[in-house]
Order: sequence, then structure tokens, then C-alpha cells
Amino acid sequence: MVQVKFIYNTVDMENWQITIANILQEGAPIMNFTKFTSGIVIIIVFVVIGVVVSSLFKNVAQQNTTKTMTSSKEEHPNYPEIQVITEKANGKLYSVGLRYPQFDHKELNKEVNAFVDTAKKDFFHDVEENKKLFKHQEATLSVSSDTQKFMDDMYSVVLRKKSSVKGEKNEDVQAIFLMDNKNHTYIKQTDILQDTEEMRDALFHLLQQAFLQSGKYKESFSSEALEKWVNEKNNDFSNMYLSEQSAVFSFTDKKIIDKEANISIPLTDMQDILTDAWKAKVSSANLAGEETKSNKKQREKQVKHDTVGKGKAARAGEKRVALTFDDGPHPENTPKVLELLKQYDAKATFFMQGDQVEPNAHIAKRVRDEGHEIGNHTWSHKRLTDLNAKEIKQEVEKANKAVQKVTGETPTLFRPPYARTNDTIEQIAGLPTILWSVDTRDWESRDPVAILSEVQSGTTDGAILLMHDVHAPTVEGLKLVLDYLDGEGYEFVTVSEIRKG
Repeated sequence: MVQVKFIYNTVDMENWQITIANILQEGAPIMNFTKFTSGIVIIIVFVVIGVVVSSLFKNVAQQNTTKTMTSSKEEHPNYPEIQVITEKANGKLYSVGLRYPQFDHKELNKEVNAFVDTAKKDFFHDVEENKKLFKHQEATLSVSSDTQKFMDDMYSVVLRKKSSVKGEKNEDVQAIFLMDNKNHTYIKQTDILQDTEEMRDALFHLLQQAFLQSGKYKESFSSEALEKWVNEKNNDFSNMYLSEQSAVFSFTDKKIIDKEANISIPLTDMQDILTDAWKAKVSSANLAGEETKSNKKQREKQVKHDTVGKGKAARAGEKRVALTFDDGPHPENTPKVLELLKQYDAKATFFMQGDQVEPNAHIAKRVRDEGHEIGNHTWSHKRLTDLNAKEIKQEVEKANKAVQKVTGETPTLFRPPYARTNDTIEQIAGLPTILWSVDTRDWESRDPVAILSEVQSGTTDGAILLMHDVHAPTVEGLKLVLDYLDGEGYEFVTVSEIRKG
């Protein structure tokens, strides 16, 4: 007979320590078992302890990778009949920003909500699986949305999920929904397009022509791959959405084009490939250019943005945006910003701080050499409204001289620090005063996803965006912003180009 003495001490919930002592073959005779029975008991005890330990560590992991979302709801800026949900969460390992529409009728929200819920579930699972591979907020998730009204009570909703989990994967997923708000139903693209060989052949030629006529895409698409895609038997054309007067095909397949492309075809050119029901709809007054209240509101908003940015509307038929960067040049971050801008063939305006120009002369020259615009952001970033006329003049002129000495060019635009200005300041500066229409608040949040969220909620055609190239998180945020705006069809231009119209 073997005497076994068990003393199961404590489970320390705070320090996650489990101590077991005195599993002895000699000691006080508590229980008498056969060798076989005692072995089973020992195994059972260790199994139970293992389950407890596993559970405790699982709880710790969940606390590291789970955080309550903050959620807010607001009226859509262009369509007051739609609400927009914004969700944010920031943990030690991750940053999350989600923005998506909600309709009055729950049926129309099911697929949108399912997309968002799946995005969150998959993301947090990936963070949990890979948390040992990164240290601080190296995992990001964003869901953006673009909603367009193309007919009375009919909308296109484009959802875009971008997630990055270091060491595991980077995802860029798009989902398109066409909604009939009046009948509370989803519209399938196959309800709009005929399904015949003639239709597919005609659609291929329309898309091919649009690619070839596009200066942005004509050199980088494959006509052969496009034709093969159009004629795929199971192609449901789920990458197509409708705008007010066009059908837009969103291409993300690298086989067709090596970068993302949105190809727009006027609905009037598609009459021969539409179903009879949709031919009638396209011929209606709503798609013939009748102005709706939502259109008016959108135009009024554009005028407001142009006024704030002191600019003019962009040329008809184009969407343009001006990216601006304050307080640089910075020895580490500005070169990274320039590399990202180059990747997207983007031009920007840098409002340089005079006392930073000469110490970073090679960077200031690079900004000039790469075709970007340089503006005056004073010599030392003082609040000009607190200075007298002589001091204001000194702040402006010293900055102008520093830029001219290093780059050979004198700034033609002026941005006062903290947007503090008045008639006296603008008269002394002697240059157009440029503020902004979208403040990314990168200086406040230091959060790439939060930066993107500000851009998504505020950017319209002709907008001027404020960022700061002295903050490292802005570099990460800029990549998200460039990717998002490029996907939305924006061209990146200088402030002066926005002002010229």
C-alpha cells in the first residue's frame, strides 16, 4: 500500500501563480489507495490544475486583445435619411476605426452589419493568434463606407475593410450593396444587366474603351484578362455599383490591372445591355439630371469647404484634394512622407517652419525637386495674434528667407500657426492665407486609424487636409489616407492647383 499526502495550496488570482506542495509517498496517512488508484488520482489533479491555468491565461489574453468599442451615431452629411455609425477602440496592441451606414429598415442593415461584425471577429482573432509578434499598436482595422444615391430611394453602399496584423496578413476587402430603401430590398447586379453573350461582348468593349481613354489606367491593364473576366460563366458583376448617372466597376484583381481602378461608364451608353426594367428606370427624370435635395445639400457643403480652404471648386467631373503638411521638415518623418506620396503619384503642399529648414536643407530641397509646393508657416511657430506688427513681420520674413536660401524659391502661400490670423497679419504676410477644410487632428490623436476616420467623414471634392509631418503616427495614417482617397477616385494636387480650379 502507498500512502499519498495531498496539500493543494492556493490559486493566486492576481499573480496567476499556482503552487502545489508535498505530493509525497511518505507522510501523514490521509488516504490509502492502491498504486493504480493513486496514479489515477494524481493524473486527475494535474489535469484539473492544467484546465484552471489555461483558463486564467486565456482570460489574460482576452483582456489584452478585447476592448469595449466606443460608438456614436450621426446624420449622413449628404443624405439625412441615413444614419452613420462610427466605432472606435484602442488597445495596447491594436487600433480600430469603423464607419458604416444604417437605414431605418432593419432588413437593409443585415448584410452591412454582418460584414462589419465579421471584420471585427476575424481581426481580434488574428490579433490574439499573433500578439507575440508585435509590441505596440501594430495591428489596425478600418472599415470605411461610401454611400451614393442613384435614384429616388435607391442607394449604392461600398464598404472597404483594411486590416493589418504584423507577422500574419494584410487584407483589403471590398463589398458592394445596392439598396432599394422604398421596398426594403437589396438589388442584384444581375437584375440590372442582361445575361447574354451579346451583352458580355458589349460590356467588354465599353470597359476596354474606358480603360484605354483613361490616362491613369491605360498602360497598366490587361485587355486579355479583362475579356476573360467579363465572360466568366459565374460572374455576377458584384463589383459594379451605380452613381447618379453612371455605372462604376471597381477592379481589385491584380490579373486585370496592377493597381486598384474604378471605371465609370455613363448609363446612357449602357442601354443595349440593361434589362428592360432598368432601361425604363434610366430613362426616367431622376436619372436625366433632375436635382434632388440631397444634391443641393452636397453642393452647399462643397461651397462651405471651399470657403474654409480659401479655394475654388475643382474642375467639373474630377475629384481633387490637397494634402498639406505643417511644422517640418523633419529629418526622419518627412522623407517617409515623400516616399508614400511618390507611390501614389501625389503632389502636396508643405508649410515649412523657418527654423527647421536650414537644419534639414537636403530634405527641403528634395520636397522642391519632387514637385511639391512649399508654403510659409512662420519662423518659430508663435501665436501671431499675440505679437506686435514688427514681430509678425520678422516671423514671416525670416521664414521666407530661409526657404529661399535653401531651395532657391520663395513661398507663395502662408499658413498662420494655430490658424490664428486677422486682417493685420494677412496684410503683413502679403501672401494668400491658407487654412483647411479637414483637420485630421493627427497632432491630438497620434492614431493612424483616427486620422483616417477624420478624412473619411470630412473629405469632399476640393478639400484641403491638414496633417503634420513631424509626427511618426502621421506617416502610418498617411498610408491609410492615400489608399482610401485613391480608391475613392481622388487626384492629389497642390493647394495652388485647388485655388486655380
